[in-house]
Amino acid sequence: MITRKPQQLSVAGFVGLAGLSLALAVFIHTVSPLRDPTFERNSGNAGTPVPWLAWIPESAWLWGSFGLAALLALSLTWVFYHWSQSTLSPSSQRPELVEQVWRARWVGMTTVLMGALWFTVYVLVNVVYPFSRQGYGVQVTTTLITTLLAVNFTGMIWFWRRIQPLLSLSSGPDKVLQRWGQLFTAVYWFGFCASVFTALQMVFLLYLFAQHIVD
Repeated sequence: MITRKPQQLSVAGFVGLAGLSLALAVFIHTVSPLRDPTFERNSGNAGTPVPWLAWIPESAWLWGSFGLAALLALSLTWVFYHWSQSTLSPSSQRPELVEQVWRARWVGMTTVLMGALWFTVYVLVNVVYPFSRQGYGVQVTTTLITTLLAVNFTGMIWFWRRIQPLLSLSSGPDKVLQRWGQLFTAVYWFGFCASVFTALQMVFLLYLFAQHIVD
């Protein structure tokens, strides 16, 4: 059972990072060259015209977005991990309620994972690879693949959570299965974090491009 204090700290950390991200987005919007009505877009004039920020290189904005996306992905993954491991209070241990809450948690995690994977594929197909003659077919195919990946990963974790109590009551060959389950769980959370990070990084980069801070 995960104590409530780490849960609360993980949520507080994520809320703080999300607030920082929002504040930086407002700040970038404020110092964007697009705020100048005489500004004309071209391929080589990105960057803020604010004098005390003009010395910041483009790489600093890119690495800043990279670091913030990584912290947000780690923080959100930590929140979901605690959420998935937590149990209800003893006063509310009704089987039907436990089952409903448990399912709702995994539906939420599946939705986040599938959304991150789908958004990543959408950007790759429609932005990074926009001139493909078979773009529509690629989009449909990759969307189906990412949906199946998300459902498969979450379904396997659901299966693992189901058999864990049974495995804990036995010994012998089941220890191999226990280790396999632990490995798969670690791979799942690593993939979850990587998917969220990639999606966030694309959001941040697209925002920097849209605000004409980087080329």
